[in-house]
Amino acid sequence: MNYEFLAAFTLYFTSLLAIGIWFLYKNKTSDDFTIGNKSVDFWVSAIATQSSDMGTWLFMAFPAAVFIYGAKECWSAVGLLVFTFIMWHIVAQKIRIKAEETNASSLIEIFAQQCNDKQNVFSITCALISVFFFVFYIAAGLVGMGRLFEAAFAIDYHAGLIIGIVTGLLYTLLGGFVAVAWSDFLQGIFLLTVIALVPWYAFGLTSWQQITTNAFNQGISLQPINSFAEFKHAIILLFGWGLGYLGQPHILTHFMSIKNKNNIRYAKYIAFTWQAIALAASFCIGIVSIGVFTNATVAQPEFLFINLVNMMFTPFIAGLMLCAIFAATLSSMDSQILIAGTNVCTDLYQKIYTKKLTSDQIINYSRYASITISCIALVISWNDIFSIYYLVNYAWSGLGAAFGPLTIATLLNWRIKRNQALFAIITGTLTTALWPLINTTVLPLLPGFMLHLSILYLCTTYKK
Repeated sequence: MNYEFLAAFTLYFTSLLAIGIWFLYKNKTSDDFTIGNKSVDFWVSAIATQSSDMGTWLFMAFPAAVFIYGAKECWSAVGLLVFTFIMWHIVAQKIRIKAEETNASSLIEIFAQQCNDKQNVFSITCALISVFFFVFYIAAGLVGMGRLFEAAFAIDYHAGLIIGIVTGLLYTLLGGFVAVAWSDFLQGIFLLTVIALVPWYAFGLTSWQQITTNAFNQGISLQPINSFAEFKHAIILLFGWGLGYLGQPHILTHFMSIKNKNNIRYAKYIAFTWQAIALAASFCIGIVSIGVFTNATVAQPEFLFINLVNMMFTPFIAGLMLCAIFAATLSSMDSQILIAGTNVCTDLYQKIYTKKLTSDQIINYSRYASITISCIALVISWNDIFSIYYLVNYAWSGLGAAFGPLTIATLLNWRIKRNQALFAIITGTLTTALWPLINTTVLPLLPGFMLHLSILYLCTTYKK
C-alpha cells in the first residue's frame, strides 16, 4: 500500500465527514433532511446538480468508451450537454414552482397529485420502480470505488466497496440534503479542476501525430461521423442519453430545493459551463489515451485516468488527483442514497400504513431505508461482473423511461387518471428493464420513454 496515497485519501475523507457533522445540527424538520427546506443557494445547486449527475461514468466509463470506439462516442456528451441546457432553461423553474404549489417533499409526490392518486397505489408503484433502479445506480458507484481502491491504493476490491459505502452513508445520513448539496458543490469544483488539468498535462506524454497513428493502427476513427450508419448511432447516443435527464429524481430534486426560483436563470449558465468543461475534458482523456496507450498495453480501459495520473504526478499529488474519482462517485451516490431512502419512507412506508409520521420518524426511517438499499447495492457489486458503463446506462435508462414522460405531462398540466398513468409507467419501465435481453444497439431508454410518453399523450387526447 502506498501510504502517501492513503494520506491524501484520509485528508479528503475527513473533510467530507466534517461537512456531515456540521449539518447534523442544522436539520430541524424532515423537509430540512429530504430537500433542504428549499433553502439552497442557486450557485450551490447549479454545481451540486451537475456533479451529482456525472459520477464514476465521467472519469472511468466515458473515457474508456472513447478509447475503444473513437470520437463517435462524443454524441453521448453532446446529448447530455443539450439536455442540460433544456433542463435548466425550461424544467428547473417549473419543477420548483410545482414543489412550492403542492408542498411536496419528493418528486413522486408531485406526480401523485397530478394524477389524483387518492389511494396511494401510484405513489407506491413509483417508489418501488425508483428504488429498483437506484440500487443499480448505487452499485455502479460502488464498483467504481472498488476498482479505484484496487488500482490506485492497492486495497482489495471488496475492502474498497466497504470503505466507499461507509463513507457515502456517513456524511449523507448525518447531514441530510443540505450536507449532500454542499459536499456535491465542493466536490464539483474539485473534480472539475482535476479533470480539466489531467488531459492538458497528458498531452505532454504524446503528440497528435502519435494519436492519429495509433488510432489508424487500431482501426479507431477520430471523426464524429463517417457514414450514415454512424449518423444513426449518433442520434441514438444523443437522445438515448439526453432524454434520461427528464426522469432522474436525484437531479430534479435539486431543482426543488433552490431557495429563490428567480435565480434559476443564473444557475443555468453556471451549470451549463461546468458540464461543458467536464464532458470536454473527459472526452479528451479518452483521445489522448489513444496516443499514450494501445489496446495491448491496457488491461482495463476504465483505468485510463488512473494510469495517466500515476504516470504524471508524485504519489501524494496523484492520491489527491485520484480523489476526484472518489468525489465524482460520491457526489452521485450520496444523492441517490438520500432520495432512495426518502422514497421508501415517504412514498412507500407512509403510504402503505397511512400513519402520520413525526419529523424525527421520517428522518430515522429514511436513514434505515438508505442503509438497507445500500446493502442491496453492495451485494450486486460484490462479484464485480458488470461494467460501470452498463450499470449506469441501465439505471439512467430505467429512471428516465419511468419518470421522464411523467415530468413532461406534469409540466404541461396533462390531466391523466391514475390507472392510465399506472399503465403507462409500468409499460415504459418494463420495456426498458427487459430491453437489454434483446440483441440491439438501440439504448434501452428510447423504446421505454417513447412508449410511456405515447400512452400518456393518447390518454390525454382521448379524455379531451
